Order: sequence, then C-alpha cells, then structure tokens
Amino acid sequence: MGETAGITSVRYSTFYIIDAQRKYQICDRLDIIIEARDSTNKSKVNGGDYIRVRIYNNDFKAGASTDGEVVYLGDGNYKASFTLRWVGKSFVRVILVHPAEAVNVLRRARDTCPTRYGYSGRFTGKIGKKSVVEDTLCNVIPPVPNATICDLTRHAIAEPWFCTAPTKTNLTCSDFAWTCANKKFSAALFKPAMTKQEQTLFKGQKQPIPVRGINFVTVTQQDKNISSPAHCFNERLPPCAVGSHSLSNPMAAGYFFKGHWYSNYCRLRNFVIPSSLKCLTNKTLYFHGDSTSRQYYEYIVKTLKSTLKPNPPTLQSNWKVGPSLAEDKVNNFTVHYRHHGYPIRNNWTDASEVKYIEEALDELKATPNTVFMFTIWAHLTTLNMSFYEHRVRRIKAAVERLHRRSPETLVVIKSANTRSHGSAGSSVTVSDWYARELDMKLREIFKSYDKKIGFIDQWSMVVGFSNVDAIHPGQGIISSGMRTLLSHICPEA
Repeated sequence: MGETAGITSVRYSTFYIIDAQRKYQICDRLDIIIEARDSTNKSKVNGGDYIRVRIYNNDFKAGASTDGEVVYLGDGNYKASFTLRWVGKSFVRVILVHPAEAVNVLRRARDTCPTRYGYSGRFTGKIGKKSVVEDTLCNVIPPVPNATICDLTRHAIAEPWFCTAPTKTNLTCSDFAWTCANKKFSAALFKPAMTKQEQTLFKGQKQPIPVRGINFVTVTQQDKNISSPAHCFNERLPPCAVGSHSLSNPMAAGYFFKGHWYSNYCRLRNFVIPSSLKCLTNKTLYFHGDSTSRQYYEYIVKTLKSTLKPNPPTLQSNWKVGPSLAEDKVNNFTVHYRHHGYPIRNNWTDASEVKYIEEALDELKATPNTVFMFTIWAHLTTLNMSFYEHRVRRIKAAVERLHRRSPETLVVIKSANTRSHGSAGSSVTVSDWYARELDMKLREIFKSYDKKIGFIDQWSMVVGFSNVDAIHPGQGIISSGMRTLLSHICPEA
C-alpha cells in the first residue's frame, strides 16, 4: 500500500496541529489537519480515506477520541477536533486505517455481495433405529442458486434464514437442528469481492501518518475567571440516567485519565463490590448480542463470584451463544446472556435455542427492576446495509412495544468497537470501516428515541484507550462499560 501512484501513502501524507505553540487550557479545542498525499507526493483531492485520530498521554494513562468524525475539507485535507481534558501534554496519533481506494472496494463488496460469510446447517433424525445426519449450506439468502431450499425464516419477525434441503437422506426441512459457521463456504463467498490487484490495497493496514512539526500540545489549568462549558468538568454533570447520552451530539463520549473512564455526558458513580451488590439487589439483567456483549456477562460473574453463581440451562449447546444464566440467591438478582440470532459465526449451536433480540424483547416479563442491554454489529459486518437497517428498525419497534408495557424497564445499547484485520480477506468481512458504518446507522435509527434509553459508547472507549484493536477489548474497557451500565441502573447512591 502506498507504492502505487494515486493511492494514499503514509510515506508522504502528514498531519500537523493548528497553533501547536499557543497556550492551551483545559476545555480548549484542539484542531488537527491531515494532508493526504499519494506515493508520487501529489495531493489526494477526492477524499474518502478512512482515518482515525486520538489524543493521549501514556504517563497519565489518558486518552480520548475525536469530537465527531474526521471531516474531509477538500484538496486532500482532513480535519479532526478534540476537547482538551487533562493538564500536561496531549500527544496526537493519526492512523490511516484504509486508503480511499480500499474503502471503495469495501463499499462495493458490501453493496453488491448480499453476504460475504457462509454457514452450515445440520439436519438430524432417525430412519428406523439408525440416527441420520446431513449437513448443508445456510445463509440469510438462499445459499445455492436453483437448489431446493428450506425456508427457515422467522416470518413473525421477518428475519430470514435459508438452508439447502437435505438430498442424501430422507430427512426433511423440519429436521433442521444445528447451525455452525462454514469457513470454506465463506472463502468462496468473499473471494470474488475483490481482484488480486485490489487485495494489495489492504497490505500494511492501520499505519501511522507522520507529524509535520511537533505532535503534542501542553495544557494548563483553566483560568478561574473564564467560564467553560458545563460538560467539561465531570463534577458539574448530572447523574447518569436514561437519555443522558445524546446520539446526535458529535461530542466525544468521554475520556480516560489515570486509567479511569469519565463520561462527557453524565456523572458516573464509582462501584466496588458492596455498592455493586446493593445496586443489583432484586434486579434481573439480560445481555443480548454477540461475544462483546457476553464479555459483560462474564465480567460481572467473575467480579461478583462470591455470591453470583453460573447456572446454565441444561439445554445449552454452546457457551459462546448461550442461553446462560447466573444467580445470586443471597442478594436476589439474576444475570442472563443470549446471542442475537442468525447469523451466528460460532461452533455448532442447537437451532432450537436461537432467539432474536426482537423475540426476546417481546417475550420479556418486564418490571421496573428489569435491565436489558444489547449490541448488534460484529456478526453483521458481512451483510449489506439494508439488511442491518431492517434488523435494527425491528429491534427499535420491539423496544417501543416493551416500553408501552413497562415504561420503567431500562434498555441500554452498547455500541460497536474496533478489531484487528490484517489481511484482505479479513478486511472484506470484518473491517472497522464496516463496523463503524453499522454503528453510525444504529445511532441514526435510535436518535429519535435516545431520551428513553441508555447508551454505552464502547467505540469511544476503545479508540481513546490504546492503539490496540481487538474484537474482545481488555478488562479496562469492560469495567468502564459496566460502570456506565451500573450508573444508569443506580444513578444515585
């Protein structure tokens, strides 16, 4: 990447801090300009590069993401802005996740390939006394053209699932029993999404863009005679509650300082085990989604292990997808985890245990002591945007139905996060560009309802926390997310 004329190159692209030498104070705005150039040192005038920027100070264990997205200004220039949050040095790091040409490939793949990942279905039964098994291909669209298809769609919620019908045995569509990811089928699906030449665009991903000048500013304490925005100091914020996080506000969700997450929207409480147990007494928590939601279930079980004991249902076929249950009989609360429904990129899972978020919400016996947190992104990056939008709008409608039954039930959404993708194949299926596009679509759909829900902006957390991208963020991120959740459940001591 960067050696072909016309392709954005980190060798010649640079960034600089506007007014790097001025005296900055807490709450001041910091602006960064990124100049994108190709391998011939020509300005990239068309825009479209996927660039990520953060400020940080490793000595302070401090970091923050941008206020809003990186904006293209024209003539090859981009702008990123921050609100300065800590006294001392704030360093700037800019990375080119994908050049514009790679983004164009990803967008075309998403828009022209309905799915870029494949799955298997297992049909089981008996012929006489003999057990019979047959595996076929499955997907959210009929997986094989002109083949006989089993339509396994949940028509009540319009969530599609199709498998090729068994042909080698006398099994029928009603014998569908198990589901699993199929890597060989997946490779056949995403391989046509790009040419060999286009694959070279994904070499050396997430490369830092060098600075022109100095890469930091020094921040001093604010003059007491100068007023500042109310959101700039955490102690002035209101306690966290439903509607605290505006999904249409471009301000960063928060920042890390001394390894501690501070929200820019509401005042988070500090929780230790006694206060956590007090907060959760008589509560029922549901975590639905992918493995980044399961991390919250596992974190709370591990943290409160003295009284909270896992008790998975006997039918559970795969701990990665649930259903899982943990109970605290001393403090009278329970915690549940379940996957969000097809598509599921995990090991063999009992199809009878698959339940969509919409179904779970509609079946929920909700009370004011019920908390429902969900996330929906990681397994859907391989699908086109219309599929994702359909799914999220149906979830939103189910949340609205829930609140008509039980207005005080707390619903919290957890956003997407970054992950590693080191090859062309992984990029065309799970690139951060896809994840961020889904995340922004979810925020757009729910922004008209954000006064009635809680929101955990894990994207801002992981970008601000470190330079490491992982599908399963470390404990520092999960503990910050859990603290945000508990602050919504129990905003006051």
